[in-house]
Amino acid sequence: NAEYMGGTTFDAPVEHTLCGLANAKRAKFRELVERNGVSVNSHVVNLMKELREEGISLACASYSRNAAWLLDKAGLAHYFAAVIDGHAFAQLGLQGKPRADIFYRAAEAVPTQPRRSVVVVEDMAGYAPDAFRHFKLVVCGSGRSAPGMADKVMTDWSSVTTDEIESWVKLAEECGGSFSLRRSGSSKSMLSTHSASNSEIETAL
Repeated sequence: NAEYMGGTTFDAPVEHTLCGLANAKRAKFRELVERNGVSVNSHVVNLMKELREEGISLACASYSRNAAWLLDKAGLAHYFAAVIDGHAFAQLGLQGKPRADIFYRAAEAVPTQPRRSVVVVEDMAGYAPDAFRHFKLVVCGSGRSAPGMADKVMTDWSSVTTDEIESWVKLAEECGGSFSLRRSGSSKSMLSTHSASNSEIETAL
C-alpha cells in the first residue's frame, strides 16, 4: 500500500502526494472529456433557457475544481450568473459537509438572498438536516435525499417548466407572505449543484 503526504495544490500529477494524485485524476478526467465530449440533458437545457427568459438568475455550486471548466466544455457556462467551484471553495475558506456554505456563497454571488432562492441539490447525503433551512425551497434533483430534508424530490426533469417551479414556491409559501420567481425589480435565483462528471452533468441545472 502506497502512503502519500498531503503536498500542495501546485504539485505536478507525477508527485507522490495526495494533491499530486488529485491533480493526476483531474488531468485524466479532462483528457477523457476532451476525447469523448460532454452529453447534456436537453430537457434541463430547455428549462435553463426558460428560466433565463423569465429573468431568473442561475448559479452553480460544486466542490469539483473541474466544474467551471466542464460547464464551458458543455456549452452551458453562459447560463450561470455565478459559479462557485472547488477553486473558489478553497480560496474563500468555506466549510464543507455537513454545512452548505458553498450554496449560500453562490446565492450571495448572484447576488440575492437564500430566502429568495430555490436550491437544487443533486445528492443530499452528508449534509446536516438543517443545512438548507434558510432557502426558500429545497429540491433534491436526483431522488437521493434523507427524509424531511427536501421540500421536493425530482427524478425526472423532462416536463418541468418555470410555471411548475412557481407552483412549488407558492405551495411552500401558503402559510407565509408572497414570493414570486418572476421579475419584480429584485433578484431571484435558482441554485444548483452537480458532481462535475461526464454522466452526472445530465442532471445538473
